[in-house]
Amino acid sequence: MPLPSQPLILTGGCSCGAIRYRIAVPESSSRPPVPFFPDGHDPMPNPVSCHCNDCRRATASLLPVIFLQCPAPMVTVSVLEESPDEQGNGQQQHGGRFVDVLAEGYDQVATDAKRPPYLPAVDVLRASSTSTSTGTQDNAAKKTWLRFYHSTSCSPTASRTFCGRCGTQVAFHMALEPWHCTSGKLPDSFSDIIDINGGTFDRDVLDQEGWLDPGVEVNFRSGTALGKKVAASAKGMGHVPKMYGFVAAEGVATKEELERLAQ
Repeated sequence: MPLPSQPLILTGGCSCGAIRYRIAVPESSSRPPVPFFPDGHDPMPNPVSCHCNDCRRATASLLPVIFLQCPAPMVTVSVLEESPDEQGNGQQQHGGRFVDVLAEGYDQVATDAKRPPYLPAVDVLRASSTSTSTGTQDNAAKKTWLRFYHSTSCSPTASRTFCGRCGTQVAFHMALEPWHCTSGKLPDSFSDIIDINGGTFDRDVLDQEGWLDPGVEVNFRSGTALGKKVAASAKGMGHVPKMYGFVAAEGVATKEELERLAQ
């Protein structure tokens, strides 16, 4: 079951709460099609399962990674500044959460009122000289807990975001190019994609049956032996199309291959 048709807000963040995000999902008729895949898939934001080596290494997982693919304008982010006490910790040992969404009496509205403002994802989750700082010319910039990495080239066109305090991998950003899109041109309403790692969503999102069930698996040829067996046999995953690369033109795993893996 895809996301419900009505507008909704999805929330989540890193383990310690230094990074929090919101995804403002419009009602279904206003959701854009996925630029990477042919027609027939659920519109964005759409859950995807990825077997690629980069996702596996970045998230330290043997199993395929599930993320929610979002147009950047839907996503806003709030990031805490590093405190002077923690900046001065030479061994960089940190403990405790700023935000515990499972704590008794947790009030999201009250907690968010004490946080830095939620800013557009392209201003926060895109690797640039200003993304890890807050402030203006009149207010000296302060370093935040946001960090960037990419296994090839970390830049404003592609990067992974993680928390420098608790280490949680939060998102992957990519700037779309026309050749990424099956239509050969960029979407009208956005040019950047934010892939939110599924495990970072708040529990009330994770507990919604079907919301994060992937409609497609990509980079299947790069999957681990265990990951491919699970993907071929697990309830809710066995029927999902499994593309060898990132697009269907690179080939799709056959029924015979999946039956062999599922044995």
